[in-house]
Amino acid sequence: MSIIQKDFKDAINFLYNLNGNDEYKNNTTQSKFIASIIKRKTNLYKYINNTNIINYTYSDKAEDYKNSSFDTVLSDLSYDISMLKVSNIYTSNELGDILFIVLSQLIQNNDTIRTCQNCGRYFIPNKLNEIYCDFLNKDGTTCRDKGAG
Repeated sequence: MSIIQKDFKDAINFLYNLNGNDEYKNNTTQSKFIASIIKRKTNLYKYINNTNIINYTYSDKAEDYKNSSFDTVLSDLSYDISMLKVSNIYTSNELGDILFIVLSQLIQNNDTIRTCQNCGRYFIPNKLNEIYCDFLNKDGTTCRDKGAG
């Protein structure tokens, strides 16, 4: 477990320019993510081998189109593609692979990861200028509460 934690901590610090890591700060997180896997700059490449991906359609409308022609389905989708939303379902028995999938989705969604200026834990800010996390401390307060006070 500690190897997985170290690998992901190092990768997140690199990808999001955290803890003074500014070497590639002018590159996007997504481009660094892809390049680091291809060129093995981080250890993330170790966590992409044991994952199965299944395409899944959210909508029940897919059933409605079973007897329709390809042209009808294509025409309707051209009008409103959101009606047959397709998503991936990932399966894996490896914790590292699941963490890789989550990190990959965060990057694809352009979500930011920051380090809390109070406790040092990673968090996903609601606003770009947030520097404190919202995790509860033992005393019932959050770092954001302490930072605002």
